[in-house]
Amino acid sequence: MKASLEAHRKELTAIASQKEQDIDSFLESFKSFAIDGLNINSIRYILNLKDLKYEFISNSCTAFTGMKPIDFYGKGMQILSEIMISKDFKALSNDLFPGMNQVVKDLCLEDKRAVVFELHYHMQNNKTGKLTPVVEYSSYADFDDKGRPSISTGICYESVLDFNGVRGLVRLNKEEEQKTIYDRTIYYSTYVLTPSEKKIIAHLLEGKDHKTIADEECISPHTVKTHIKNIYKKLDVNKASELLAHFTNN
Repeated sequence: MKASLEAHRKELTAIASQKEQDIDSFLESFKSFAIDGLNINSIRYILNLKDLKYEFISNSCTAFTGMKPIDFYGKGMQILSEIMISKDFKALSNDLFPGMNQVVKDLCLEDKRAVVFELHYHMQNNKTGKLTPVVEYSSYADFDDKGRPSISTGICYESVLDFNGVRGLVRLNKEEEQKTIYDRTIYYSTYVLTPSEKKIIAHLLEGKDHKTIADEECISPHTVKTHIKNIYKKLDVNKASELLAHFTNN
């Protein structure tokens, strides 16, 4: 995956400096990678940001989503609501996409060319109902005369991470360094916490120890420990630092 992503990044760097008449040759080059053995289990796409239509999507989209390339070409980005589970689509549309776009909006052109978006969500096959955890990397591949992004390319892989939520990251991927400028995770499991568990978390985030929490809530230290065990289980974390990171990212 890392080798493929690096090759993808180099393609983006090259196309960013090309003129509009060179786009066709870039598309053909990009398509050829889509049938290469390294990418056969991934979805590769080219999205026109002016009309939000797909210029290209690899045939492997059918295995992931049940949809054929012709469906993507006809529906454009509107198809996303049909190939994602609804809560993922809503969280991405209402929270992550606006946040990620805002971070990128004020970057200089040089930095926009170095941006790599990373998304974690679930695709749903509309034929079989199968859910697939996905990690998607995308970047701007071309810009118009005013410096506005006009073409985006991306790669989607089945992810080894599968959690009840979505995540979005924005990185500046330059040769000399890689810098994360946005990282937010939305865990749906947060919503199943009890009022008492939410109070315990609030105390922990303030740096209070178990005894202090017990005194302030008029409960035993053992009860505090029991609450914390339940919180860890519900949020799929193993220690206090992971719990703090969970809410810091969110």
